[in-house]
Amino acid sequence: KKGESISLDPIRQTTKLIPTLKNGKWKILAKITSEGTIVQNGSDLDVMSPQITKRVEKDVEKDIKKRINQSLKQVKKGMNVDAFGFADAFHQKYPKEWSKVKDHWDTVLPDVEVKIDIKTRVRRPGLSTTPAGLKEKEVEKK
Repeated sequence: KKGESISLDPIRQTTKLIPTLKNGKWKILAKITSEGTIVQNGSDLDVMSPQITKRVEKDVEKDIKKRINQSLKQVKKGMNVDAFGFADAFHQKYPKEWSKVKDHWDTVLPDVEVKIDIKTRVRRPGLSTTPAGLKEKEVEKK
């Protein structure tokens, strides 16, 4: 809800870049996994409930994807910088094709299609079962 938040402390995050090159089309899949602990619950949700935890995980995934897409747009098109290391991933998997574009990668990069696959897990929902300042009957359990 507007004005409410749940804060997570990231424990671990991994990203794997999987490049593909078909019919001259450069594509990359970013497989991201993240784990976190809820450190603050400023909502009316019972984060000890498995249904709520799943909801939080999905919301975190959406938020991460949105932030990555914003960053991609800025660095690929606005700044024209390979801040995510796509060039290295393509160079490793497709060395011959890479050698043909390495001198003009800045013209190829904006057209690289990026797909993001995110999986998030809340490892520990926190120490408190009830959100701060709420009575048990005011807490949303599902």
